Amino acid sequence: MVHKTKDMSKVAVIGFLYRLGAPNSFLTKVTSQITSLIGVQKGIPLGVTDPRRVQKAHFQKNMGKPKKAGSKFFRYMGSPTTPPCVGEVIWHLNKKVQSASPAQVELLQDAVFDFARNNARPIQPLNGRGYKLYGDYH
Repeated sequence: MVHKTKDMSKVAVIGFLYRLGAPNSFLTKVTSQITSLIGVQKGIPLGVTDPRRVQKAHFQKNMGKPKKAGSKFFRYMGSPTTPPCVGEVIWHLNKKVQSASPAQVELLQDAVFDFARNNARPIQPLNGRGYKLYGDYH
């Protein structure tokens, strides 16, 4: 998810890693918006989503407690991963690996793969930059 200030001078990206498994509640919530991206080569604003509402909708089996997305995250300064790959971005990468169903992964591939195939770059060296782990340490 890309977030920009109103004057577009600052950019932050929030990223999640996924492994194949159970369907992801957030991806389920935005399935129709993801579907609308198929064959389109531009982003579509999803509006404002309160992540607390998504977490409350996803209950653990037989427990009745919300399943948290994870409150620890890595933060580092980087740049955009899309051409021209210039500018500063504050990256926030959730430490907890989420699950996504095979159908959800296929939908994401259908939505972005054709135009994103030439819209990526290899991993960049740190060049002296650091990264830190933040979050709740109870």
